[in-house]
Amino acid sequence: MGVKGSEAFLEFATHPKLIETARQLIGDDIILWGTTLFGKPPRNGRETPWHQDGGYYPIRPLETLTMWIPLDDVTPENGPMTFIPGSHKAHELFSHSWQEGDNKTINLVCDAEYFDEAAAEPLILKAGQVLFHDVYMIHGSKANHTDHRRAAFIVRLMPATSFYDHQLGAEIGKKHPNQGYGTRPLHLVSGQDRAGNNFEIGHGG
Repeated sequence: MGVKGSEAFLEFATHPKLIETARQLIGDDIILWGTTLFGKPPRNGRETPWHQDGGYYPIRPLETLTMWIPLDDVTPENGPMTFIPGSHKAHELFSHSWQEGDNKTINLVCDAEYFDEAAAEPLILKAGQVLFHDVYMIHGSKANHTDHRRAAFIVRLMPATSFYDHQLGAEIGKKHPNQGYGTRPLHLVSGQDRAGNNFEIGHGG
């Protein structure tokens, strides 16, 4: 059984202007491997602790470009994404520790020794703008305590020189079952596949 959803999301995620920009950042050969609607509801949005995305992803070598598109204005008050400038430059996954609690969107938290929180910068955006960020960037966000939703549409692209390992994804999925890493459908959206990726998994009816 594949992932079900509206074709409109796929059409939006592969908009020519978005893919054109992505080519400038990760090259001409590109695979779309995930989209997410991520919301912080009014008054009860949970915090997202400091982390690097790559600790979850079954992609080797690990390379992913995230396109983060706000559906609502992002303000200093409603839990904006905050990042550590330059934290991606080492091209390294730092150690993360598991922290229990249902007040977080994720529980793997980057160990504090690898970054200076005082250097963090918030990303204040208008609905419809686009943020591009690297898989190694340390980032997080506070809870939304305002009366307004803060939602975003997230698109994840990988260079087609990397391999999406569905078998490894199934193993990772045992701890993160809602993510479907073992059954993610891949879409070649630009250029050629250079790593022998499987474009059959996840596309079944």
